[in-house]
Amino acid sequence: MEKKKISVIIPVYKVEKFIHACVDSVLQQTYDNLEVILVDDGSPDQCPEICDQYAKQDTRVRVIHQENQGVSVARNAGIAAVTGDYVTYLDSDDTLKDDYCEKMLTAAETTGSDIAVGEIYIVDENGAKTKGDDYFIREQEVMDRPEAMKNLIHPSGIRGYVCGKLYKKEIVEGIEFPVGKVFSEDRCTVPKYFDRAEKVCLCPGAVYNYRMISTSVTHRVSMKNYTDLLDTEEWMIHYCEEKYPELVEMMESVYFGRYIYIWMELYDAGDKEDLKQIVSMMKTVYQKYASKSYIRKAHKISYRMIFRMPALYRKLANAVIS
Repeated sequence: MEKKKISVIIPVYKVEKFIHACVDSVLQQTYDNLEVILVDDGSPDQCPEICDQYAKQDTRVRVIHQENQGVSVARNAGIAAVTGDYVTYLDSDDTLKDDYCEKMLTAAETTGSDIAVGEIYIVDENGAKTKGDDYFIREQEVMDRPEAMKNLIHPSGIRGYVCGKLYKKEIVEGIEFPVGKVFSEDRCTVPKYFDRAEKVCLCPGAVYNYRMISTSVTHRVSMKNYTDLLDTEEWMIHYCEEKYPELVEMMESVYFGRYIYIWMELYDAGDKEDLKQIVSMMKTVYQKYASKSYIRKAHKISYRMIFRMPALYRKLANAVIS
């Protein structure tokens, strides 16, 4: 029987320091029937030349050069070029464990799943394991669509990253990443993928190494980024209202709690105008949701402390985290 081909889409932009580790981690996979699509998003450094060199060295590598338009456009270009049976996404500063593709494909094929979900480890700029929002999987599990969507929304469930997952080609075809919003790229796309899947499986041991870089756009503390995030969470509430009404309360609870995290980030950044804006938004959200029984009591208390004793709340929150 012919081996299934996996297409790996890698947008590339200003990652000279990490591009070799990224691409090498793919080319050194234990599963070799791969198509590696490097999308050079108009990178101003040596990345375009590095990509072309990889294509000369390995026939599995294809390169697309385009003007700088952002990661969403780059991923969309990659999807349009796919010839594989399965698709996985990899950011160009991240890496895959050497048996990632083999384990993910085996899990998807043996369970008849449309999407396989792997583990995510947070690493520092040197690739060393660090403290972070890791996602571990203890054992293989197969979920139907409603259960998978619930797991995706749950705060401690499947991470909403488009990376770290393997998709059948037909799951991703025709769905484009939104352009221009930092947090919408994954959050508004992955639920659409899950909505097409009959089965989703969890795959223990298939590890995606997510490199935490402080200068990354998605890690910059800015009201613009967080407004994008909140807009996306509101979109997700409406999406649930339309397709998964049984999950609306859970999603609203996630939305309510998201403001606490954002407030702490902005408080630590020390921008008084941004802080004033988020507190004003929180007061409106509190009025809307505080009376709802499904909103966590601890989150309601957090809001009241933030309104009345912000410095004390931040100090207490730090003590809990540490």
